[in-house]
Amino acid sequence: MSTQIERIRWFLGELKRVKSGLVGFILLFILIGVALAFPLIANPQDIANWSGHGEYWDQKMLPKLAPPAWVNMFSSVKYAVTQDLSTGAGNYTVLDMQNDKDMLRYLDLMNPDVAKALRQLPEDQRKTLLDNLRKNLHFRYLVYIEKSIVYDFEADVPPSDIVVLSKIGPIILRKGLVQGINIQLVRPDGITLTLTPGASPNVTNPFNINQYADMMSPGLLTGLTIPTTVNTSGTETYKVIVANTTWRFSIRDYISSVLNSRNPALINSILGPILKAANVSIGEGVYIDPMVFLMSKAEKNIVAGTAPPLRGKYVLYIKFLIKVPKGYPKPVFKVEKAKALGVYGLLGTDLQGRDLWPAFVYGVRWALIIGLVVSVISTFIGVMYGVISGYLGGWTDVIMTRIAQIIYSLPVLPLLIILAYFFGQNIWNIVWILIAFGWVGLVFTVRSMVLQIKENLYVEAARAIGASSWRIIFKHVFPQILPYMFASMALSVPGAILAEAGLSFLGLGDPNVVTWGKILHDAQAGNAVLNGAWWWVIPPGLGIAVVGMTFVFIGYALDRILNPRLIR
Repeated sequence: MSTQIERIRWFLGELKRVKSGLVGFILLFILIGVALAFPLIANPQDIANWSGHGEYWDQKMLPKLAPPAWVNMFSSVKYAVTQDLSTGAGNYTVLDMQNDKDMLRYLDLMNPDVAKALRQLPEDQRKTLLDNLRKNLHFRYLVYIEKSIVYDFEADVPPSDIVVLSKIGPIILRKGLVQGINIQLVRPDGITLTLTPGASPNVTNPFNINQYADMMSPGLLTGLTIPTTVNTSGTETYKVIVANTTWRFSIRDYISSVLNSRNPALINSILGPILKAANVSIGEGVYIDPMVFLMSKAEKNIVAGTAPPLRGKYVLYIKFLIKVPKGYPKPVFKVEKAKALGVYGLLGTDLQGRDLWPAFVYGVRWALIIGLVVSVISTFIGVMYGVISGYLGGWTDVIMTRIAQIIYSLPVLPLLIILAYFFGQNIWNIVWILIAFGWVGLVFTVRSMVLQIKENLYVEAARAIGASSWRIIFKHVFPQILPYMFASMALSVPGAILAEAGLSFLGLGDPNVVTWGKILHDAQAGNAVLNGAWWWVIPPGLGIAVVGMTFVFIGYALDRILNPRLIR
């Protein structure tokens, strides 16, 4: 036991002399710590839902292709940061058409002149007329829901979007029971934009949504579409917004659809108040960033996108007007989450709105697993192959050497691509393929070392007293190769990591495993370089370089410490 302790002390003492090796081991411990601490520093659910789970990322409501939040520390221009928005308590009002007072409030909404005339009549006459009007109604209740969302904008660059995720339903979309929706944005300068086509901009009466749009109308903009199902009752078929239906409203997508319609009347009905205040118009073929336009001062250069930002509180009102027949459940509208989307997190997001930080941290784990598994197994195979070939000699040596030379002369990368495609895109298939081609390079060096070692006197003495070839190999020859084997293991790790990254970059990696190579493949597919998304490319590339450098330092140190020819 004391001998082992002395050897460890000697190794640590020698390691202090080789500074690069000390740095390499420190980096290795940090990398192992990051890999083990992944559940604590990142969200494992993000990795579990990385591929093929678009609904998961829609629920998280992250910005797409957003730079990291820390860019504001180094930039003179401050970008809006992704943040949750505060939502008001809202209003939930139910008008019962069997109640005269509520009936008059409904008439205030639909025909204010008739309501005013009825109020001037004697009570008995007014009641009679109201009873007659009720007979023509197809509903019992008029439900009015209003929610407000507040965003305090103080940056130089506006957010890329404001998104609202709501739960709504149940709503019966029967013929003659058109559901109403009205969305308004109130700017800090008092300008109010009514985003729903045809809705009245008058907000003095909260029920004044005179010409509310049919949510299921083919002509309605897709930004207002709420998922529905089709129900059949007897001979009647109607659409239903079931309870707890998820509705996602994006201001950017909605305004973009308005601008892309190229309908001057529609564009003016939505953006007219700002255009009128700025005394400008939108020319044909002019590109406008929706969020920059909405959050800039109403000046002449607002269309060009160079107007100063309009800082302050923006309030988004979402209003529903829903007619409900007697016996049907009253609908619920709940704002689950509202966000302003800007710069985000430690490493930003990709084109699909996925957080790159957990992917980068998770990539550390697979870089170490792939690098160590491939290097340890392939190095051990190569060393043992070379030892056996060199010690046994004769035809055994000739045949084994020729086999190694043939495999060594094969073009590795094309074969890796073909085999990865043939055996399937599984991470362990890639590992075994890398092992199958990674052992050959050591054979010739190890063989030449064994040819010298087996001529030593202690080997001749062991052979003379009748020791078997396998005992001599494992007792006297193999221990002499160990220093070279350990150094080779460390030095071969970067090659394995680069090989996996290359295959993943070419689209032949495991689609279900998040590695740095897969991140780079997604970045290339998403034109990250053309879009200037450096945060999508640099971190995984830098991670591969750091892990490679770590094992190069360790391999160099082991060679300096354990190789007898280099010990000073």
